[in-house]
Parts: sequence; C-alpha cells; structure tokens
Amino acid sequence: SLRFLHICVCVCVCRVVSMCVRASVRFIGILTTTGVRRIQAGGLSGEALRLQLLEEDTPAIVEGMNVGPCTQLWKADEYLIERAGETRVSVQVCEEAEMDFVQKNFHFKMMNFSDLVKCARATKDSHQPYLYFRSSPPNRTSPANLWNQWPALATSFNMPSCIPNGRAFSSVLRVCSQDCVLFTHYDTMDNLLFQIRGRKHVILFSPADYPYLYMKGDKSQVRNPRVYDANWYPLLRQAKAYECVIEPGCALYIPAFWFHNVQALDFSVAVNVFWKPLENEFYDKKDMFGNRELIPWQRSQEGISRILGVISRLPKNAREFYGRKLMLMIKNKLFDLDKSE
Repeated sequence: SLRFLHICVCVCVCRVVSMCVRASVRFIGILTTTGVRRIQAGGLSGEALRLQLLEEDTPAIVEGMNVGPCTQLWKADEYLIERAGETRVSVQVCEEAEMDFVQKNFHFKMMNFSDLVKCARATKDSHQPYLYFRSSPPNRTSPANLWNQWPALATSFNMPSCIPNGRAFSSVLRVCSQDCVLFTHYDTMDNLLFQIRGRKHVILFSPADYPYLYMKGDKSQVRNPRVYDANWYPLLRQAKAYECVIEPGCALYIPAFWFHNVQALDFSVAVNVFWKPLENEFYDKKDMFGNRELIPWQRSQEGISRILGVISRLPKNAREFYGRKLMLMIKNKLFDLDKSE
C-alpha cells in the first residue's frame, strides 16, 4: 500500500518532510520544538475522526472525545482500589525519574494494584522510588486487553469508534508516579494514548529524524530529550521536536514509527489503544506489545548482513565508495516506488 511504502522510506532513509507548523516555536533546553496539531472530536463520527487523524501523518491531540465516566470515577483512589485493588501486578521500580530501557536502571516488583496506586501517589512527597506499570497478560502470550484483564475498570471506559473494524490490537492500562520519564522509542502500530487522570508532557520526533536519535534497536540512548548533554549527543540538535501536554479526558494520536518520550506531570492513569494500520501479513504474530519490526524488514536483515559483510572486506576507499553507492541505490529505489504510486 502507499502508506506502507511511505513508512519504509521514513524508517530506512533520511529525507526532508514538509510539516505544517501548528504553534509558535519555543525552546526546551537546546531543542527547538513546535506544537502538535489539535482535532476537536465533538460531533464527529468515528469514521470522520479517523479520516482527520490520517489526513496528515503527524501526531494530534484529540479533544472532546467521549471516553466514558472514567475521567470522573478514576479520580478517586478509593474507586480504583475497590474495583481492582487485589489484582497482582508487575511494576517497574526505579530510583531515578528517568527510566532507561537501554541500561536497565530499574527492577521489577510484584505488588497489589492497591499498593501501586498508594505508593505511586506518594512518591513525590515521601522520596519513594518511582513506579511505572504497563498492563500485560500474566503469561504474555497475547496482547493486553483492558476488558479481559481489568473488567471492573473497563466498564467505565469507552472504546474509541475511530479504530478500523478488525484492526484493534491491544488496550493497555498504564499507571505511574509523578515526574516519571518513559524512554524515547517508537512503535510499529498506530495508537491513541487516552489520559484519564493527571497530565503528561510528550516530546515526539518524526521517523525522518532516526539518524539523530542515537537509536539502539527501537529505543533511543537519549534518556530525556528535555535535558541532555549536547557533547554526548550533538546530532540531536538537528532533530525537529514536537511537544504537547495531554490533559485529562484528551487523547494523543501517535502514528506508527513516530518517536515519543513521555513524562508524567502528575500521578498518572492512562489507557493506550493500539491498532494495525496495515494488513495482518505485515506484522509479527509473536508481537505482544505493538513494537516488533514489520515482517518485510525482518526478512531483509539476512540479505543486508550478507551484503555488508562482503563490502566490509574491501579496502577503506573502495568500502566507502560502494557504501555510498549502496545507500544511494536504496534511497532512489524507495523514492521511485513511492512516486510510482
């Protein structure tokens, strides 16, 4: 499909993408940032909202969605604890606010959901460790499902009607301490992050900024782009950062392959809903989190490794010459495919 080819170009090749500036430019640290577009969902059908989301391949804050009574009910700790307090959960515990999924500066701890709520709420004032919870089935053999795993809470959350029929992948409950920073990463599926309680500050980067983000797998080595050492990560200044604050009752649309870094400004409760923008054949059946590389990319790895192994045996001048030639061939081929559509 045209969208699949566009995604491949963005991920594999650095190219200039013309973006529409939705807000005045300002600075966070030494990063230049611009605002995220906004969509008013009030009065829109699910299909009309979906078309607005896809109109531009950029993130969007969605306001006025009917997400159900959860925005009021989940404000009370007592409600959360009464409905799900005895459920055992695996929580990431970290002494630092910035959780590093490359260096793994955290550990997992089993606790009751009631203790998660109480401890995460108390972190700011009591100097307890920072807590982050992402729901997943106990055996991790299927994607997270809010209605199967958290039925007593799910009754107050409305599944968004803008998600294409048959494409929903997972619905994830997230709870974390105030100030907790979740690493910069990308997912291979579209998703809506519904902020139910508290606020989150999000920094996003286009797929075209891949070369500047010091990636290791699907994760950036830059823990927190709000505060970073420019001597260690000088290329980051070349990236175009987008930013927004998600208020309770609003949702953030994050297209596949857009990098995002999330900081909780308050004790936070949220629900992520992921869906597949492409046909099932492109996705790894073993993917439980919506972040495994697409099957065409996985299948290409053996051929790419073989080519690089052969070229790497050449002397420096020949190696660099054929390396540049190879990069240009890939770039031109992907652009040609894109234009032919």
